[in-house]
Order: sequence, then C-alpha cells, then structure tokens
Amino acid sequence: MKLAGRHPVLDRFWVFCARYLIVGLGVWYLYVTFVGRWSAYPTLGRDLLTLLAAVIINETVSWGIGYLRFRPRPFVENHLTPLVRIAPGMKSFPSDHAVLSFTVATALLMQYPQPNAGIVALGIAALISVARVVCGVHYPSDVAAGTALGIVGTVLVVSVIRIFGIF
Repeated sequence: MKLAGRHPVLDRFWVFCARYLIVGLGVWYLYVTFVGRWSAYPTLGRDLLTLLAAVIINETVSWGIGYLRFRPRPFVENHLTPLVRIAPGMKSFPSDHAVLSFTVATALLMQYPQPNAGIVALGIAALISVARVVCGVHYPSDVAAGTALGIVGTVLVVSVIRIFGIF
C-alpha cells in the first residue's frame, strides 16, 4: 500500500522524520547528558562508552543479518518512487535507523536516573521508524526487527558491562 504522496505537507513531515530526526535524537541524548542535571552523574564516561559499545555491536549484528538475509527495499520490489532518496542496492532488513535510534533510546532509558528522558527518546525512535515505512524505504518488518535488535542488544550490552564491571 502506498502511504506517501497523498498530502505534500505530511510528506515533508515524514521526510524530515525519516532523514533528520535521528540527528535530533542524538542532540537530545547529548543535551540530557551534558546540559541536564545528569552532567554531575559520576558514571558519565562509562555510560558514553557503553552507548558506543552498544551502537557498534548492534550495528555490526544488523549488517551481518542484512548480509546473510538480504532483502531489497520496498520501492525496488514494488516499482515505487520513495520520498527519501536512497541507493536501491542497499539492504532493507533490518532497518539500521531503527537499530540505531532504539539503541540510543534504550541506553538513555537504562542509564538516566529519571525515566522521562528515555521515554521521550523512545517516542522519537518510534517516529523515525514509522517515517521510514511511510517514506517507502522499509517494510514494517524491517523496522520491527531493527527495533527488537536495538532494544534487546542494548539491554544485553548494558547488562554485561554492568555485571562484569567493564569500563
């Protein structure tokens, strides 16, 4: 089903969310980390290194899955024009935007003492993922798999680092 191209204003909104909101999520993480009350938090360096480890591990797993189970993007298979320009030969499954955004959101939710910052980040991550589907560059199962990988992978990485005292 074609979701895009029905209303120009909504199309612009979804394109913004699909392409640029991931930068906003990073800015939110940095704001909460350095400007918010968390800057006095004693494990700041460890938490940033933990996020970096989770991003590297989750994205590596994502690319490995994409290599083993390559799936073309929906606009290629269905001969549509996506709202977001992207190379047609790149993998669709799982969505790297979903993996990255839910990795950041989950890390923030687990690391920040106040859950509100993480809940906002989860909302941003969900909006990014929905936008990728609406713009025609991912199937819903791509973002669902990316979401699961981002959340589960981050919970595992953060837990292992906490249990073994790494960083």
